[in-house]
Amino acid sequence: VNTSATPVPSTLNAILAGPVFELECPRPLKALNLSLVVPGSALAELSTGVGGRRSNGNNGNNGNNGQGNGNDPCEKKRVGKMHWWDHENLVWREMKESFLSVLFGLIFGFLDDWYWDQPGFVPRKNNGQRNGNPKFAHVIKDFYPCYSSSSSSHSSSSSSSHSSSSSSSSSATIARIASASLSYSAGTANAVTGVTVSFDVVFRLPRTGYVEVTLPDFHGGDENELTLTQSGTSFTGWWVLSSNVLVLQTGDDLEVGSYSVTVDASNGIALPVYGIGENDPGLLIGARPFSGWSIVKVAVDTSPYVVPPPPVVTAIDDSAERTAPTVDGVSGIVFPAGSFGGRRAVESVSTYLSPVNTSATPIPSTLNAVMAGPVFALECATPVTTLNVSMRVPGSAIAELLEFGEGGTGRRLLARDPCKKYRKGSMYWYDHEMEAWREMVESRVEVILGIIFGTLDPWYWAQPGFRPPRFAFIVRDFYPCYSSSSSSHSSSSSSSSSSSSSSSS
Repeated sequence: VNTSATPVPSTLNAILAGPVFELECPRPLKALNLSLVVPGSALAELSTGVGGRRSNGNNGNNGNNGQGNGNDPCEKKRVGKMHWWDHENLVWREMKESFLSVLFGLIFGFLDDWYWDQPGFVPRKNNGQRNGNPKFAHVIKDFYPCYSSSSSSHSSSSSSSHSSSSSSSSSATIARIASASLSYSAGTANAVTGVTVSFDVVFRLPRTGYVEVTLPDFHGGDENELTLTQSGTSFTGWWVLSSNVLVLQTGDDLEVGSYSVTVDASNGIALPVYGIGENDPGLLIGARPFSGWSIVKVAVDTSPYVVPPPPVVTAIDDSAERTAPTVDGVSGIVFPAGSFGGRRAVESVSTYLSPVNTSATPIPSTLNAVMAGPVFALECATPVTTLNVSMRVPGSAIAELLEFGEGGTGRRLLARDPCKKYRKGSMYWYDHEMEAWREMVESRVEVILGIIFGTLDPWYWAQPGFRPPRFAFIVRDFYPCYSSSSSSHSSSSSSSSSSSSSSSS
């Protein structure tokens, strides 16, 4: 590494493990597979949590994708990822899809033509001529697995509201909604219902402006013009099923004041199959003055509780692979043959989807984190093999990831600012002992399928706070580039890097 030409990140005790890999070739037409050898010193540093799984290390250094550090699962760990050098922004950028094989001593990544579209991937002179080669490296850095108020200085922005665009709410002087409430004509999960939307306009909404309500996992209905019941307003409305958004367009100016409109049950829109929590934080409302303008949504203040359905109980024959489904028909757990070691021929497994209870399992209060969809509960004996878990991702979350997130690929088109924040979705498990949602870093989102996948090996059952198992899909802000503001933990000395988890101080 030439630290003058390609400086190593100055935060999170980042080190470049091994050489810089340069590539000189024409632009390819299909994805290439790239591998870098990992030095023995780096393998030693990342040796616990072999193969991307975690063990209860006693030195706080749990390696790539590690999650557990003895008695403190929130203690920092070291993670290694392949990076590429951005010649335009002069920063190493993480390749999210890369994965480390400690067993083989290699880190793997792939290169498709997206990289060649990035202005800084191939260095060029002012006249556009090539002026060097793409560069790659293996960078190891500190990682803090649990959210806290100090995990990111970016979290100082309000987490009580969630913006569906990158614009700031402070810039809007028209089309602003404050307090809002929802009510339903039906009170049973999965039932067709009418929806009454009541809200206060605090900055005038001009004629032809829009009120938009996000109703995660509401389903049914069609995208024709909706039948509405209203008094004193002239809304027309439609239901965007793919993104779970109710759109209301006003035919008159809405001055400052209180308004209410009901979407009739005859439209066929149904409540989520797993019910709804009281004042569910996933219910959002916002306004935009004109088509194409950005919108800032805030949480709906009051909404009623809808009781979830009972658990689904499945008899698992341990002699063959079996799936324990849930009420949504998509989420579930796959049990390979011999998952329970033949202790009994048949094991009873219970799966349960329910709305989030923010009192019992609070959502992280930083990085604009939102829980997308239900909490997935599992009751079963301790397995001896790895299980596969999948969860359905609501259309509202898919739409958000496609527009502002990683799209399930780990890459993102960030226009002229590759360091701009984006939205990232992962599966999490709830640590009852630490009272925190903890990321399952091996999980992956398949946006096209609308599913997130994860794996459960016996390591999880060995964690003190794992039982009873609870899982969720959480979307949060993510900052792809290292900087002094990316983490308050970076205030520790970055001039030296410890090869173990003990502090150099």
